[in-house]
Amino acid sequence: MGKLTSPLLIILLLFTAPLFSESGYGLLNIPTGIREAALGMNGITLCEDSFSAVNNPGSLPLLKNSAGFNYKGWYADTTIMQVAANYGTSGMGYFSIGFNSLSVSFDEYDIAGKVVGELTPSTSLIQVGYGRDLSGIVPKLTAGASVNIVMDSLDEEQSSTGFGVNLGAVYKLGLDLAGMNFPIDTGLAVNNIGASSSYEDFSASLPLHLLLGANIHLPWFGLYVPIETGLKAGAFTMALGVGDKYEIIPDLALEGFIGLPVTDDLKTLAMGGGVNYAIAGRVIKVLAAFEMLKVENSINVGLILNY
Repeated sequence: MGKLTSPLLIILLLFTAPLFSESGYGLLNIPTGIREAALGMNGITLCEDSFSAVNNPGSLPLLKNSAGFNYKGWYADTTIMQVAANYGTSGMGYFSIGFNSLSVSFDEYDIAGKVVGELTPSTSLIQVGYGRDLSGIVPKLTAGASVNIVMDSLDEEQSSTGFGVNLGAVYKLGLDLAGMNFPIDTGLAVNNIGASSSYEDFSASLPLHLLLGANIHLPWFGLYVPIETGLKAGAFTMALGVGDKYEIIPDLALEGFIGLPVTDDLKTLAMGGGVNYAIAGRVIKVLAAFEMLKVENSINVGLILNY
């Protein structure tokens, strides 16, 4: 008996947006990082760890050298793994490398409706980035670029490869109000500029992102308020969040986040938290995020090491 045909598989995958959206390469529509997931945004102005460089290479000169791992359990038997690291000095510049993978599992049926196997479409991203501090030219400005290789597979017979570039910048400024200073990190990221090869039955393109953001640091208890807006694959996006990092005793700090993805059709609310522990000049961060989805909730857990 005949198996589920490739065109029907494609239709099924398109309805699992944003994982495999109309623009293809749905992994690129999902923010990298635990803190970013908890805030419901890409976090192009967070400038916290190696995951920040994946979302905005312009943040690289502002990051401490770090490496991180994140595991995300998503809906529809979907898993996402993210790994990133960055290293650099003011002399040679700042480098990053990242790897993301997404895998989905579906039952495969014959025309009589009997399960005859399993379909496991997947997407993988490899990224290499470089950033520079441009404050010698424009004070408080950093910028960077990264190159992406994205491999998308629908089944054993259909696959596609995309090549893209991310460009980003971060500009730091301050606002004086009522005798208090409010540092603000502003950012711009243009991600997934590029092209891809075509599948046998249809053509997929990289989902172009144009994102603007600001992260307002408040003078109380380590609070910060990130705001992000822009276009993702032609659709307007906006998210608001609140984060906090508070040292309770020397070398031990707690973090907490809550995010409101205003325009997200899938996600209604996000939140998370973690523990930072400093030992021998290095900081170990254990973070977790919980995303309330309209289909099924998602949990992220991860580890970050500053070295």
